[in-house]
Amino acid sequence: MPMSFQNSSKFLLNELTDAASTTDSGGGGGGGSSSSYGSSRCYVQEVSVRLHDDMEAVEEKRARYEEELDRVNDMLTESESRRQALQKEVDLLIEQASVHSVQGIDPGSWGVLSPLKICRMGQIMF
Repeated sequence: MPMSFQNSSKFLLNELTDAASTTDSGGGGGGGSSSSYGSSRCYVQEVSVRLHDDMEAVEEKRARYEEELDRVNDMLTESESRRQALQKEVDLLIEQASVHSVQGIDPGSWGVLSPLKICRMGQIMF
């Protein structure tokens, strides 16, 4: 199971803290252990701040991508609605053309760019 960013930063922070305390308690006795602990603690704090900043940056990117996804989904929904409306209109025009041809009216007399001619030529694509 993969670790989340937040859990991995906590894990790293714990590891660094453990390393710092091990260095402080077990390291060779002398007076250097106090300064070693201080520098390890400073390093841990720097890493913690860096991880926190990285986490905030990732969260901001996620929010931006989520907003972009919502915008694109809205555009897709609007486009699909327009496509369905156009399809209904084409179906109605084809039905009207068939009614007119049954009544003896030639759909070709509607003009050069009649909807029926356009449909027959295959220029309307969905």
